Amino acid sequence: MVSRQDAVNEPNLDMLITASLKAGYKPEIEREKRHPRTWHLEESAGRILLAKKGKKSAILKRIALSMKAKYKKKSH
Repeated sequence: MVSRQDAVNEPNLDMLITASLKAGYKPEIEREKRHPRTWHLEESAGRILLAKKGKKSAILKRIALSMKAKYKKKSH
């Protein structure tokens, strides 16, 4: 839901928390949650929950732009 040009490489939970706060949201942080496909990877643990304020795509775009401004995408 986020275009490659608006994405950052290898985002982690702390980056997502920082970007969502900067974008004006108050994330509920769940560090122990894991996606079933990557249950064994410590670095992929965690998720945030946000109160819905508008369309999901608009929220994702706003957070992605906040991440991009702070972490800049690395080129391969």
